[in-house]
Amino acid sequence: MLSFSNTTVEIPVLGPDNDQSLLEWGRTNLVAIEELFSKYKVLLFRGFKADIGKDLNLFANLSGKVLIEYVEPSTPRTRLLNKIYTSTEYPKEQFIPLHNEQSYASSWARRIWFSCIQPASTGGETPLADSHEVFTRLGVSIQSKFKAKGVMYIRNFGPYLDLKWEDVYETHDKAKVESILANNGVQFEWKPNGGLMTKQIRPAITTHPDTKKTLWFNQAHLFNIETIEPEIAAYLIKEYGVDNLPRNSFYGDGSEIEPEVIRTINECYKKCKMSFAWQSNDVLMVDNMQFAHGRNPFLGSRKVVVCMADEFSMT
Repeated sequence: MLSFSNTTVEIPVLGPDNDQSLLEWGRTNLVAIEELFSKYKVLLFRGFKADIGKDLNLFANLSGKVLIEYVEPSTPRTRLLNKIYTSTEYPKEQFIPLHNEQSYASSWARRIWFSCIQPASTGGETPLADSHEVFTRLGVSIQSKFKAKGVMYIRNFGPYLDLKWEDVYETHDKAKVESILANNGVQFEWKPNGGLMTKQIRPAITTHPDTKKTLWFNQAHLFNIETIEPEIAAYLIKEYGVDNLPRNSFYGDGSEIEPEVIRTINECYKKCKMSFAWQSNDVLMVDNMQFAHGRNPFLGSRKVVVCMADEFSMT
């Protein structure tokens, strides 16, 4: 059992009884897997043979949950096969802040599986943070304001910055994009340069459907300009203006989220952060609502793939 000194969270580590593949072992031990996952909301599978990347979607399918496409992405990644994707393709020297996947969207995956094909020579861990612990640490003042107002996410897609809308929505048909946005309650504006601006207001706080714990479940900090390195933020604002940043976040009423609030949120994630060193063929199964995840900077080559299942919405 992995445990961490700065948190009460434990991660059960499950391994093969003999020379088995993850898929073979999973079929035999499915009931135990589901029972442990229901209790801990995170499991680490280690020491299995065979091509974990190839079998990952088959293993995930054992849960009976429907695998889903990675829609409305906020970061670059590559579709591999059978609804498996690369993890976020940001430069290796960058830290990816802790976040709950697609918590800015109208629906999201309840379960995520990360599979380590090749661990980095140094770093590259996938840190986790308990979303209930983050909520608790934030304190009543921040909790109350976000509970009342929610979060407004603004994105500007291409053609020169961040992702292009054609790649995000996998179409060149503007009418199809408009239909997708309307169906998800997203406001939008087409820009003269061929780009697209979207605006959506989502809750910042939710309740876990199983545990009934209150969760900090949003990406207000990750989208916010305050989280970007100061020199990069200054350059983007100078070159493109505040209204044309690739992404930014506000309170749901459109007012600015105070810089000190964003700093406090980031600090709370830091205090709750826990991580372990990846080994080849590791598979991490995570409840996406209970746990936020990120990525530490790394040296060398690193390959981690992802699949998601059990689409969920609070509405």
